[in-house]
Amino acid sequence: MKSHFWIGWFESLEIQEEYFKETYTEDDDAPISKFALDQHVSFYDHEFLEIGFKTITASIRELFEGHSYSEYWLEELENRTKGLSLQDVNTIVFINSEEIEDPRSCFGNKYRLKYLGEIEYDVSHD
Repeated sequence: MKSHFWIGWFESLEIQEEYFKETYTEDDDAPISKFALDQHVSFYDHEFLEIGFKTITASIRELFEGHSYSEYWLEELENRTKGLSLQDVNTIVFINSEEIEDPRSCFGNKYRLKYLGEIEYDVSHD
């Protein structure tokens, strides 16, 4: 399995929820969410998307631990965040790699998401 990973900051949980809120219209090319717009896609299957929000975090491990299959990818993610300022990080996002072709970091007035790359992990022994 391969997933794309982001860490970031949202001013509040409500703003994060609004950012990922899906809206469907008759226009199939219209992005379903602000996240989709920022990733330059119109659609992704939310069944393959996982989002987390914690107001106080001391480490990447605390932010990500307990999310789907974290025991398989968390160590690699910790390695990728070494040297990054994690002072304001309160959000994690990851999605199956097949859902977004060209993932990117994105920034707005009340949020920012830093793309950390794709991680491949084996869940076949679960």
